[in-house]
Amino acid sequence: MPFTLVALRAEVLAALASDDGATWSDALLDEALRRSLRALDRFGPVYEATHTVSVAGADQDVSVLPGLLEVTGLAWPWMEEQPFEVAAQRWRTLGEVGRVRLRSGCPAVGDALRVRYRKTHSLEGLDGATATTVPAALRATLAMGGACYAAQLRARQAIENPALPADSVERLRAWATELERAFFVELLACTRSEANPVWEGVGL
Repeated sequence: MPFTLVALRAEVLAALASDDGATWSDALLDEALRRSLRALDRFGPVYEATHTVSVAGADQDVSVLPGLLEVTGLAWPWMEEQPFEVAAQRWRTLGEVGRVRLRSGCPAVGDALRVRYRKTHSLEGLDGATATTVPAALRATLAMGGACYAAQLRARQAIENPALPADSVERLRAWATELERAFFVELLACTRSEANPVWEGVGL
């Protein structure tokens, strides 16, 4: 089955146990999936890639990594097949995305620097994206997130409708909270466990 916006709209509706296109408009579903994607970016999987050093020194720029959102770990000197933790370095960011400074050591030109990072994802058809970059294994999680945010958006709409009973709004909000809990359980389960970068005395 295609992993596209149109397909995910249907899967979000299935998660909501509804086929009511009037209540759950395409605009609402698209915004819900947009928010689900952003949550996936921030709290989802951590990726790894090897960056070849082009400028010697403790300050490095790894912003060339595709879709880089934030660096979460660095290992140097890096050799393939070794555990990341063996070469893990203490480091800090330098303000701009992808610019980092190692606490000790100065990588030389040509050295391999292993980077753990989070990146932005896209869904084909949403906001002009021409391809989906979300791992197939997270398809159901993305749909669950879409259902969660759709319910939240619908609850906000309901609050503004005086014709709806107050208890209906409360039930909708409670349902949205239940969906959100399920979404983040799935989302955090896919996150690789890792040590946070530490640099004592950094003054931040």
